[in-house]
Amino acid sequence: MPAPHLRTLLWAALVTGALACARLEPPALPPPAPLAAERPLVLVPGVTGSSLWDPATGEVAFGSGRSFLCPRDGGYRIAPALDGDDGLEPLDVIRRVRLAWIDKPVYQPVIDAAVRMGYRLGDFERPEPEDSLFLFAYDWRADNVASSRHLAALLEGVRRVRGEERLAVDLLCQSSGAHVCRWFAKYRDLEAAQAEAGRGPATRLDVAKLVLLGTSNGGSLRILREMNRDRRYLPWIGRVFRPEVFFPMRALYQDLPHDAASLFVDAEGDSLDVDLYDAASWERYGWSIFDPEAARRVARNDREEWFGTAAERSTFLRDALAQARRFQRLLASDAPAWAGATTYLLENGTRPTPQRALLRRTAHGWETLFPDEPALRASLRDQLLAPGDGHATLASQRRLSAQELAGLGQVRRIEGAHFESILETGTLEAVLDVLAQPLTRGR
Repeated sequence: MPAPHLRTLLWAALVTGALACARLEPPALPPPAPLAAERPLVLVPGVTGSSLWDPATGEVAFGSGRSFLCPRDGGYRIAPALDGDDGLEPLDVIRRVRLAWIDKPVYQPVIDAAVRMGYRLGDFERPEPEDSLFLFAYDWRADNVASSRHLAALLEGVRRVRGEERLAVDLLCQSSGAHVCRWFAKYRDLEAAQAEAGRGPATRLDVAKLVLLGTSNGGSLRILREMNRDRRYLPWIGRVFRPEVFFPMRALYQDLPHDAASLFVDAEGDSLDVDLYDAASWERYGWSIFDPEAARRVARNDREEWFGTAAERSTFLRDALAQARRFQRLLASDAPAWAGATTYLLENGTRPTPQRALLRRTAHGWETLFPDEPALRASLRDQLLAPGDGHATLASQRRLSAQELAGLGQVRRIEGAHFESILETGTLEAVLDVLAQPLTRGR
């Protein structure tokens, strides 16, 4: 075992190596034309885009540089209980990740660009009438309808402070943040049952511009992969997040592929009739917490306070999948209270993106292989991929309801991988451009 100071040096060297390839400085942008912001702009990040903390202890459980390294707990600290109550709360949108001398921007560049453009950064907890840029930190593990209702409550506070009878806002959403934003644009503060009943929202809020940046509107097969594989946010040395950690996160089920047909093939490349939204499929194929290794870890660590009994897990899964289907169906439907938001689609179709997975039986049961895994035959790999941004296929990014398509303002191509595209100069320029454009739909 190395001496303590040698261990420190070793960790520092490994961290430096792990992050050396990352862009550590925000891109240089030409000064944007000043904008007198007519409406508040809300930035809504995707899954993992907000830090989580424990108000009782002050501990940041996810989102700080240190939290990507430790504790070495398998990520169990961020796994909500099946009833969703674990004491963690959203803290802030992750602006940058700092670790030792490493300083990696995340959402800070787009915040800085908006401020240079003329937006004034405000705080939802203490809004002032002149504030025009807000960051929506939310619990990305929870049901997206609940997050949309939370956003509506915060914006009602902004409306009251501004003294406006009705408040129109612009929403800039990235990745799965689109699920929150699109629900808000259609249904505002409504619960799913109220939306199905055709109820109108109680809030006096409207959406003027809906800016979708690399959004998985039709879901992503990578969500299923994340729920079936260990995840590290830092390569080699990062804190391991076990597959079962993601199992109780309801929002992830709502981001699964919406077109569940033809998602799986056999070893010959022939389509398999497997229903992703049938809980029996998860148990049969050993997905997520039903993987034998994951089940053994849960039993060995006596984690029933997190993951419940086997019967409770099956009940939770059936409910989460049904809730996801209901959510997706309502997003694809026209909403009676639609106020005619102009939708801007910033899309990327230049990278091979998973759209199918292989299922094969082994001596130990079923095995699921995704396109990026070495065990997959090269001859099958292309059959499982489609154009996209590495996370969401182009077809998923373009999957919008009739109302949203009727209000489509512009489609722009952007570059970069899904999680890095927001750091690209071209992406930031496209965001600023669509925000500066005048509305043409009567607002």
